Amino acid sequence: MDVPHTSRMNPRPDSTPLTSALDEAFMARVHKTSLLVAGLVSASAAVYTIGGNWALGFLSASLWSIANLWMLERLVRMSIRPGNRDRIAIAVGILIKLPLLHALLILLVFKGGFNATALAAGVSVPLFVIVLKVAGRLFVTRMRASGPGLPEPRS
Repeated sequence: MDVPHTSRMNPRPDSTPLTSALDEAFMARVHKTSLLVAGLVSASAAVYTIGGNWALGFLSASLWSIANLWMLERLVRMSIRPGNRDRIAIAVGILIKLPLLHALLILLVFKGGFNATALAAGVSVPLFVIVLKVAGRLFVTRMRASGPGLPEPRS
């Protein structure tokens, strides 16, 4: 009887191009790309269109969101690591660093004097980057499966 892949008791899923791309290197690229996007959007908004206050709010919220994603990623990696887990570092992250990050966000929203649209757009930058990177990876994988011509993805 042939058992489908999803119900096998395999500790590591098949290494398809998409699942092998969602690792530490992928998250490092997400952080770098998010920083680049936040800088470019805030610089162009300050110089060409919306203004300095909007750009500063966007940049502040983007930096907060990137730091929050990085912190959550570190906590998850420390929590699921096999072997000896550093329980003190996990507790410090959960009980001190995350509340401080969220207190900073509350200050940005209520005391920062920034446009709510700028803050909402800034917080969504890393999520937007992740969605576009995964969609691009799926597109390239499908194009590669349908014919030659696309290079192999970076690992």
